[in-house]
Amino acid sequence: MKKGFSALGMALSMYTIIPLPLKKWDEDSRPLMLMFLPVVGLVVGLIWYALALLMRFLNFPEVLYAALLTIYPYKITGFIHLDGFMDCCDAILSRRSKEEKQKILKDPHVGAFAVISLAVLFLLCFAFFLSQPDTAALEALIFAPACARCISALCVLNMSPIAHSQFAGAFVKGKKKVYTAVLTVLLPLFFGAAYAFGGPNAVFPSAAAAAGCLLGILYARAQLGGMSGDVAGYGTVIGEAAGLAAIIINI
Repeated sequence: MKKGFSALGMALSMYTIIPLPLKKWDEDSRPLMLMFLPVVGLVVGLIWYALALLMRFLNFPEVLYAALLTIYPYKITGFIHLDGFMDCCDAILSRRSKEEKQKILKDPHVGAFAVISLAVLFLLCFAFFLSQPDTAALEALIFAPACARCISALCVLNMSPIAHSQFAGAFVKGKKKVYTAVLTVLLPLFFGAAYAFGGPNAVFPSAAAAAGCLLGILYARAQLGGMSGDVAGYGTVIGEAAGLAAIIINI
């Protein structure tokens, strides 16, 4: 139990900027951090949803509403996933060999492809929010980040890492099957919760976020030759964007 609380605190500290009263790194609890990625997504999503409701209640201008909700998921996560997205875009869009792409992935400098991809991402997400109908199931904002992170965590556990990456191995330590089983169960639970709170129109974006994350990771992994923290971040960003795109569709 103590390790679980430590792992949750460590996950929130690493993957968000939410202030915690006590920040203590426990190396023994590190393998459990991956299990709490979906919980981090749920916390991020709950605040996202609350922010959207508050701005609607206060009758914020539509453009400001869309802009703040577009920026929010990147700001609250300390841009950690967005950093991975930009690194992957620089490497993938270079159209070099896998070995050269991996070198670009490790390069700390920001390239033109990353900046262009970031601009396209922000523009699309802004348009998705601006295009939401009044009947949109905003409850999907709660569960889409959690579903994307479920997939991201499963991929980290079950896909071979890039040669230079130690991202995956540090979390497994012989409990791969247990962690995989728990995360696999969590995903349909999030779908069920989305349906309970927002109906089918909340489930569809949550499923789109999971599918978008998986497809993004598979694509980046094929291009870069393995799994890494950057690839996981790339998939998470793609997944959340796919969820936003799906919110504007009523089924």
